[in-house]
Parts: sequence; structure tokens; C-alpha cells
Amino acid sequence: MGQEFTIKAVVGMLRLHLKMIIVLTLVFGFAAYAYATLFITPLYSATASVFIQNSNSKDDYDKTYTADLTAATYLAKNCAIIFKDNHMLSQTKEQLNLPYSLKYLSSIIAITSEPSTQVLYITVTCSDPQTAADIANKIIELAPNEFKNIIEVGNVKKIDSATVPTSSSYPNVKKYTFFGLAAGVFVSVLLSMFLEIIDTSVKPHDDLFEMYAIPVFAEILDFEQLNEEDTV
Repeated sequence: MGQEFTIKAVVGMLRLHLKMIIVLTLVFGFAAYAYATLFITPLYSATASVFIQNSNSKDDYDKTYTADLTAATYLAKNCAIIFKDNHMLSQTKEQLNLPYSLKYLSSIIAITSEPSTQVLYITVTCSDPQTAADIANKIIELAPNEFKNIIEVGNVKKIDSATVPTSSSYPNVKKYTFFGLAAGVFVSVLLSMFLEIIDTSVKPHDDLFEMYAIPVFAEILDFEQLNEEDTV
């Protein structure tokens, strides 16, 4: 019975401050949306893919692929490191005339491998969509020579070139707005409950019944307060 009363009381508090809850929720949501669209620099991601072949001839490739797929998978993982070494990054920077340092260039390139396959994905994320696509495509252009210089046996074949992204990958404006709205609801509900807790005045007759367990049959108006209000 106590639990039911508590839930009822909380619902009553929320209904009493419903306008404030709605306003604060919308304010927080709008603030999050404005922050994501106006103050965060959008980033664009472009992805290219290559296939790592761990033999030079087709016959050897078929035998190797059938007999030792695990070794080929490890080779793809090694290539993910080789294609981001300083030599590869230096060539990419020089040929594209990039103003970035090698450290920054490495930080915007992500090379991942598909589990149990020889496929590598080169994803470049930066503020300029054209630059992101150019870097990804330059890496897969330079990859075959870099592969032969270091590993010697095998080959790298292009699967897909990177295209210029038309929409940003970060920030997720919808996600920011959702979390802003959620924060607004949370803060406004806590504020509503806090205001009710610190308010010690007795308002409706139900408060008297709750405090003294005595039914209230009538209320006496405060005529002095009414007269003061009329005077004002």
C-alpha cells in the first residue's frame, strides 16, 4: 500500500511540474542538437578494400588457400601494419601534397581485416571528404609495391576504390539530440522532486489527511490574505 502511495505521489509531483519538464527536455534536446551541428567539426570516412594473395601463381594460390587459410589470414593482419608504416605514409603524404604530419596521417587511417579472410579495408576519416577518399585510394595504389618489397611472395589486388562520402560519419546528430532529450527528462524530473521535497507548505487537504490520518470535511479561507490580494 505504501509502495502504491509512493508511486502515486511521484506521479502527482510530475504532473504538477509537467510544463517545466517539457520545457527543460526541449531546451536540453535543442542545445545538444545545436552543439553537434554548430560546434563539432564533421568528419567523413572513405573506405577502400584489397585482397591479399599469399602466392604468385594461380595454382600455388589455390593450393595455399585450400591448405593454409590461417596463414593467409595472418598475412592480411601483417599487411595491416605494413600499409601504415612510415615509408608508406611518407609516399602518400608526398604524392598527395598533404599538410599533415606522419603521426596525424597515421591516426586518421584505420586498416582492418575481415575475420578468417584475406580482405583488408582501408578507412580514412578526416574533415575533408575528398581528401579522405584520395588517401584511401593512394594507399591501395602503393600497397602492391610495398607488399613485394617487404614480403616478396604474394600479391595485393584491389577490390573496391574509395568514393567521396556525401554525409559525415561523425558526429551522429540524432544520437546527440536523443541523449540531450534524455538528459533533459532526467534533470527536470530530479528538479521537480527536489522542489517538492523542500516545499514544506501544506497545500491541498490531502496533505492534512496524509499527515494526521483524519478526513477533512471543510476548508476555512484565509480572509486576510484574500483582502490583501484584492487590495493589490
